[in-house]
Amino acid sequence: MTDAYLAKRNELKVLLEAAKPGQTVKLRGDWAFPAAAPHRWGPKATSPKDADGKVLPFGSLETDAPVILDCTEAVMGDLYWGNISGFRFVGGDWRGGIRIDGGSGIEVQDAVFTGVSKAVNVSGGVGLKVRGASFVGCDYGVLAGAMAEVLIEDNSVVSAVVDGFTLAGVQGATVRRNSVIGSKPFVGAHPDFCQVYSRANAPPACDILIEDNLVSGHTQGVGMFNHDRVYAKGTVLPAGGRLKGELIFPPGHVLAEDTKLNDGGFERVIIRRNRIIGGAPHGIGVYGARDLVLESNHLSTHPIGGSRCSINLVECVDVVRRGNRIDAGAGKPAVVDPDLVAAADPARIAELEAAVARAEADRLFMAEQIASARAWMQAAPHALAPATA
Repeated sequence: MTDAYLAKRNELKVLLEAAKPGQTVKLRGDWAFPAAAPHRWGPKATSPKDADGKVLPFGSLETDAPVILDCTEAVMGDLYWGNISGFRFVGGDWRGGIRIDGGSGIEVQDAVFTGVSKAVNVSGGVGLKVRGASFVGCDYGVLAGAMAEVLIEDNSVVSAVVDGFTLAGVQGATVRRNSVIGSKPFVGAHPDFCQVYSRANAPPACDILIEDNLVSGHTQGVGMFNHDRVYAKGTVLPAGGRLKGELIFPPGHVLAEDTKLNDGGFERVIIRRNRIIGGAPHGIGVYGARDLVLESNHLSTHPIGGSRCSINLVECVDVVRRGNRIDAGAGKPAVVDPDLVAAADPARIAELEAAVARAEADRLFMAEQIASARAWMQAAPHALAPATA
């Protein structure tokens, strides 16, 4: 590890530790290395409430006066931090990922991640917003684990290797107006536009809204699977234990022996107005959901797919399903919900098809912009300029 490396890493650490709520720290030049964690708590992140004092669901959290890390003129590498809150990352050509364990009030805005394994990986806190970001050739775009209040909005994922977005045990999440185009999975992988999962030893993922997204390519759409696995003796089951959708242990039960159970399923899920052109059978696959709304989704089979892209529901209860359309594909006929409404509107279908064409054009344009930005960064006269607070 060189002296220059240590000096620049420590420079960033000092700047961030000294930053006050609402202050902007601007980075310029090459910061493509693992940064030292500031280990500093920023302003407290709080969930907004309605007039009756109820916490608003679906990724509505706001953080007052975050510290802003402006990376718009910087090349960034891996950042691995713990126990921080109130940080907003703006822009940047990211060659590494952002990992935060115990992060609250974290925002990522208008950043470009290229060829990164896990681009945004935040766990164990309250409040994550990812908006306007681009993920090109990454294994995963966004991973949120054991978090409350997550918002993933207006992002673009191109040529993902695994999943666009992964939500693990989240309590309140919105995934809205994103595009996932042209996935390139490794052999044996079955990527998802958005995968959600739970575990029986934690509260189930709940209060999830997935709407107005565009998916096209060698990928599944929404994957919410509820696998069986053996949970060890002594495991506490906060929401009880289920098998084949049936509750067999009450909430708070402690297992007296190793026991095979479902992963816990999902509660209160809305999936609506998504356009999915998938190359795998699970256009929308939901297992073990309780209180599920599926509305006005339009699914087609991508030419690369060997099976019809479909809606598959297993062991779900209290389901409202209306206005969904599954086009014919892979030798199987079309399926239309009896009360089909908006999804069958010819103008709406034409609009969505045009969106697919625009997304492909945007993908090519974005690739050109990234190449241009990198060339500019390499030639920029301020390439070695210090950061400023």
